[in-house]
Amino acid sequence: MRPKPHRIDRFSRRPGLHRAGAAALAALLLAGGLALAQSATPSEINYQGVLRDAAGVPLDGDYDMVFRFWSAETAGDEILADRHLAINAQAVTVSGGLFSVRIGSGEIVDGAGPGTYTSLVDVFADYPEVWLEVQIATETLSPRLAVSAAGYALNASRFAGRAPGEFLDTSSGGQTKHGRLVIDYRESTPSASSFRVYGGASAAVFTNSNGSRVNLAEEGKGISARGAEWAGYFSSPDTSSYAFIVDSNSGWAVDAWGERGSQFSNAGGLGGIAKLGLVDVGIEATGVTAAGLFDTRNDSGEAFLATGDVGIKAWGDNVGGAGGYFEHRSSGANAWIATNADGIAARGNEQGGYFADLTSGTNMRAAWGASTTAGNGAKNFVQNHPDDPSRIVVYAALEGDEVGTYTRGHARLEGGVARVSLGESFHLVTSPDVGLTAYLTPRSPGARLYVESVSTRELVVRAEPGTDPQAAFDFVVFGLRLGFEEVPVIRPATDGRMGYIPSMKEFEALRQTDTVAAASTPVARYGRMAGGPRLSAGSDPLARAREMIARVGAVDLGNVDRTLWAGQPPAAPALPDGTSAQEDREPRAARGPALDAGTTPSAPATARDAAADHLVVRVAGTVEPGTVLAIDPVAPDVMVTASRAGDPLVIGVADDPARLGLELAGDEALVAAPGSVVSVWADAAAGPIRPGTLLVAASLPGHVQAAPAAPVPGTILGKALDTLESGTGRIRVYVMPR
Repeated sequence: MRPKPHRIDRFSRRPGLHRAGAAALAALLLAGGLALAQSATPSEINYQGVLRDAAGVPLDGDYDMVFRFWSAETAGDEILADRHLAINAQAVTVSGGLFSVRIGSGEIVDGAGPGTYTSLVDVFADYPEVWLEVQIATETLSPRLAVSAAGYALNASRFAGRAPGEFLDTSSGGQTKHGRLVIDYRESTPSASSFRVYGGASAAVFTNSNGSRVNLAEEGKGISARGAEWAGYFSSPDTSSYAFIVDSNSGWAVDAWGERGSQFSNAGGLGGIAKLGLVDVGIEATGVTAAGLFDTRNDSGEAFLATGDVGIKAWGDNVGGAGGYFEHRSSGANAWIATNADGIAARGNEQGGYFADLTSGTNMRAAWGASTTAGNGAKNFVQNHPDDPSRIVVYAALEGDEVGTYTRGHARLEGGVARVSLGESFHLVTSPDVGLTAYLTPRSPGARLYVESVSTRELVVRAEPGTDPQAAFDFVVFGLRLGFEEVPVIRPATDGRMGYIPSMKEFEALRQTDTVAAASTPVARYGRMAGGPRLSAGSDPLARAREMIARVGAVDLGNVDRTLWAGQPPAAPALPDGTSAQEDREPRAARGPALDAGTTPSAPATARDAAADHLVVRVAGTVEPGTVLAIDPVAPDVMVTASRAGDPLVIGVADDPARLGLELAGDEALVAAPGSVVSVWADAAAGPIRPGTLLVAASLPGHVQAAPAAPVPGTILGKALDTLESGTGRIRVYVMPR
């Protein structure tokens, strides 16, 4: 404040001063008050006056003066005192009656009133009206002078010419800032903050005209957001990756898209990691104990995925629960695993289950048509050898052209006749009128017996004349199983020629090395029988059988379609953009709305992001993309073109670095990452290659070929996505981990 000049024409008497002629003229001016460009508020006031004696003669000398500031013209609170005394070498010098004092430069003493004041700045900040009282020596001048503003000091309540309502201050009242506000706090320390806001329910609230709103530090939440379309939207600078939080259009809590999907992990990524929405996989997860754990909130179902060496480990405890349940939606086929006391309970529209041995081609259908089991192999039971612990005994079930029943036993004639009651249950399962046959074997010498009648309940046997009327005999009665009398033996091959002869190479090798096993075959046993068929030396007892086997089809003869038992992968589903999941996976344009109309999200910021999982290796010589590479056994840090069928040193397939925007040195190659799809050279010499065929390195350098029935672990490169029936050519391959 700049005080307005005042004249003092009345004051209390001081000894030595003439009452009538004593006068003092004082002007109160702010120090530097006209210096409007000063950045700091002045803390002193310039006070000037004239001191005369009673005769009006100007005085000279040093005088003690005290300047007190009060809150009222009379009485009130003493706020502050500024003492200019000889005792502290600050007495005021008067010359020719004139003196000048900078109030605030003397000894500042807090007044007796409330509060503590040691600066004139604080006095005028807290009190809207202040009165000045002057004491000279022991006399106090009266009346007190009101401190008023000088002309330019009237603008002290304004900032750059603006009223207080037009700028922000540190007061506790509500304030509004119209227009743009930029706050920039620059400091070299990492903990520097550009902006700090404190509040009650929320530190800050941002809203717009359509009701979208963001609360910062709202009660127990860091950020609380609401929006007409999305509560939040986040994207990379080029919008190639983005995420919606609480999308009201789709109903998703989080709807995110990225060139490589979305990844979630714990601190440091040292524990569980889950990747969502990858190009070929919906979820890819890795964990220390398990890749995934799923359980129900209210029931007992629980499943671990990829735990230890187990792909899926699941539990279900309650009645009606199971370790696993699988269902084909279209057909309704389903399978329960570990349900109640059952290991597997499966149901299907054509069959309950199908099982096959990929090596031999033996297959079996369970609950197929009218058959409990049906397949192209033998029906056997196995028993430990009673005398040789190193061997087992394998017996085969008798197979015929009907579903039969039988019962057997011993009986004796009584007076030349035997009425034999058959097994108590035989009549319950046997057709009563069709297919009953009986066979007798006499135990008495010279006995001649015949069957008089047979039913499902009784067998009547009589003796011819001359036979012992008490002769004993054995009998067996065969019948047809009830309800299976009209099951066709020859049927259409609706599922292909599934009844081929499975591979017998395992038994052929066994016969070559094990004489005991070779002697137990039916052919060897019949050859040792007296009265058997006589064969010339070197003749083949199975020559005619082999001709028939060739017409039936046999795995060992190579005239059987392997996919009949190895399975055919289902057709690849169509992706949302209309392409096939088997097509080469190049990063597709981002799906979802762009930030601005007409804006299309662009490619990743760097091509190396897309090649992050690829491996750069040193190679010997120039390598063409699509070449199969293997470790050089002599120099393991150098890769060479694979040239051995099923090479266990195979490391992968060379990818095209230009496709990913990379530049490599002349002795470097880019190995395709697991899960990627690349174009590879292939050779069908080992067998036709079809979608789903497992592939290994071929003997033709740099090529792949179909894997054998039992590939060596670590030799599989991937799965074919295209067909190559013969010759060589390029096919797309899905690269698998090794």
